[in-house]
Amino acid sequence: MVTTIRGYRVKLGQADQVIQLAQMELIPVVSAISGFVAYQAVVVGPQSILSVSTYRDRGAADAANRAAADWDETRLAALIDGPAKVTVGDVFISVAATSEKPSAIAAPEAAQSVDNSLLELITR
Repeated sequence: MVTTIRGYRVKLGQADQVIQLAQMELIPVVSAISGFVAYQAVVVGPQSILSVSTYRDRGAADAANRAAADWDETRLAALIDGPAKVTVGDVFISVAATSEKPSAIAAPEAAQSVDNSLLELITR
């Protein structure tokens, strides 16, 4: 899985408008991309919003990032101060609550890396 975090500096008093636009216009586009897993928008402060989106593979994440960048330019330009700061990375651990208990998904290479690190610590 691949996650993108987009950080926005929003013009004062515009955070609610940005969230509403994202919900109405952006989320239908990015959630329709094959490989979509999840999307969250977090209002961090009066002028700061983070969006976190996760996809099953890099190709889907890249397609969503292109769509989001285009949307930012056309729909958010008047509401934000400059382009979003974008960070993209591979997910190594993902935990989500279920009705009974949290479930975890780890990338196989991450699990192997963790296992090897633990083994080295134990055998020292």
